Amino acid sequence: MRSAVLRIRLSSNFSLYNVWDRARYDDEDRLFFVNTDVNCDVGVLRLCMESRVEIRGRTVDVKLEFMCYALGWTSALDDVNPFQYTLLDYDIHEPAITKVQSQISSWDYDTDEVFTMLIRQKIPRNPAVMIKIQNTDYTAVVTAKPTCSKDRNLCTGPVWDLTFACVVYQDIDVPQMESNQWRMPIYE
Repeated sequence: MRSAVLRIRLSSNFSLYNVWDRARYDDEDRLFFVNTDVNCDVGVLRLCMESRVEIRGRTVDVKLEFMCYALGWTSALDDVNPFQYTLLDYDIHEPAITKVQSQISSWDYDTDEVFTMLIRQKIPRNPAVMIKIQNTDYTAVVTAKPTCSKDRNLCTGPVWDLTFACVVYQDIDVPQMESNQWRMPIYE
């Protein structure tokens, strides 16, 4: 039986390009899982958001490739080691993403090692990723909302859902998004 899962929720304008670690990902249920090794609770996704938006009477195509690194999802909602994630514009952060991906693709890693890689590569912990819609005064903002629940049909521990959404804002109304610091896990 699975001990914890991270379920990925995508609307129709999102495409999943790739996931790491494939051995801990269930394509059918679209979720990452761990069985007993809770120190391997890492899920990495490469995604694309494509949308057609109506702006002042014209249709504009919006496309954004981005990465999501999700760590610590074996933790319960009130755990000392919280679930953490980041969203990164693939084009802006490509050099750092390439370095991290080349390392995690070539060996069996644990959560602490991925935290260390993200910090070493100066990858920020962003709650959202944004793209300016060309030739307009609008910006598309992609967010991920984590929620925690229990479902004994899926696993014995926490079920984290990470729900992705995109909202288009006029530039003057784009919410402020601040990066946070990664919090390394504490073990007793």
